[in-house]
Amino acid sequence: MLGELKRERYAPELAQAINQGHFDLDLVEHRFQLDTEAGAAGFLQELASSANRPRLVDDLSVDRAQFVQTRVPGTVVEHEGSKSLVSGGSYSRNGEMVNLTFYKLQGQVGIELYWDGWPDVSFPRIIPVKFGNKTLPKMVEYERNGPAANADAFNVNGYWVTDALKQADSLEIGSETEIAPLELPTGSLYQTGLALESC
Repeated sequence: MLGELKRERYAPELAQAINQGHFDLDLVEHRFQLDTEAGAAGFLQELASSANRPRLVDDLSVDRAQFVQTRVPGTVVEHEGSKSLVSGGSYSRNGEMVNLTFYKLQGQVGIELYWDGWPDVSFPRIIPVKFGNKTLPKMVEYERNGPAANADAFNVNGYWVTDALKQADSLEIGSETEIAPLELPTGSLYQTGLALESC
């Protein structure tokens, strides 16, 4: 650190750097709910995007808590008009909660995601979803409702998704994006994929 600040150590550049640091931190902090795991993670990720602060982020970073499964994925198809739905299970982490629903609508297969505790960041419009060892791109539409978000991530080639589901035992949503990866321990999704494929 700088040690005791003495007049002979003062330089305008130092004052400017300190002021800019305070400004940046205040600006970033007000956009996040730092009392939640998701908000704190989003805050650290925002810090990491500033080239002059990578060491600070390294010093502050800790291993994030992992999601645990609270409801297993389903194998029974429900219908909502012409849309076929199968539960993808529920997952929680330090006050956050994620519910997944897989759906098929004509040739399109997607994931409806409800995330309570969503960090105050933007969902990308194209997002990678890793089904076990296979990664597929999905287009995203979402809306925010306070600390929660409803997102729809879909792919127009339904066969790719159902085939990937049948081979997956976990999901990783949004790797290397602002939302950080949602790593969800789904367990085998083979029966879930079969149910969706049968629609």
